[in-house]
This record gives sequence, structure tokens and C-alpha cells, in this order.
Amino acid sequence: MKAYKFRSADNLHVVVDILYNRRLYCGRADQLNDIREGDLRVGNDRGREHQVIEYGDAVSTQLKELRVCALTRSFDNHLLWAHYADGWSGLAVEVEVDDTEGNRGGMLQPLPRNWHAPASK
Repeated sequence: MKAYKFRSADNLHVVVDILYNRRLYCGRADQLNDIREGDLRVGNDRGREHQVIEYGDAVSTQLKELRVCALTRSFDNHLLWAHYADGWSGLAVEVEVDDTEGNRGGMLQPLPRNWHAPASK
């Protein structure tokens, strides 16, 4: 499957690293650039506060062990060009990703087609 990573030309050494070493950086949840990424929210569970806190702590611990690399299948996403390719002055690196069933234990997880980021309040 073809996928794209948008980059600013200001950090050309990062693009060279992607191309030369054939690798992509995968950041920890606490290194992501959006304060809502990797953020755990729980509902109103009156009477179960202790269990909810324990669950939240366990999930937060596991999130710190996971690495994330955001790619897109779409080359012509205006929002991604604007935000991650320095307002259309950067570039998109095309990579070939193994999306077969056995890829590293199924670590590739696409977002559902109808997924939309929650609106900021």
C-alpha cells in the first residue's frame, strides 16, 4: 500500500533520513504534537471511581509504551499539506507499507473511513 508522510522543507535532514535510511520516526504518545492525542477520558461512573482511576492509569502506562507514526493514503489532503508540509512549501514522502495480515503482529491500524477528529471547544 502506498502511504505518505508530509514534512516541512525546513527540516530537510529528517527527509534525508527517511529516504537514505528507509525508516520513519515513531513517537511516544507524550511526544505527539496535539494535546488530545493519547488523552484518555472516562465517563461518569459514580461509585466506581477507584476502578476508573486504576483503569485510566493502566491505559496511560500502556500508551507510553506504544509508538505512533501517522501516515495517510491520500496525497491530496489540503489540511495535511497546510499543517505538516509547511503550507504547501514542504513535501510528501511516498512510502510502500506492508499492509498484509501478518505485518508485525497487525501493528498497522488505519482509522475508520468515517472517523473525524473531535471538534475543539
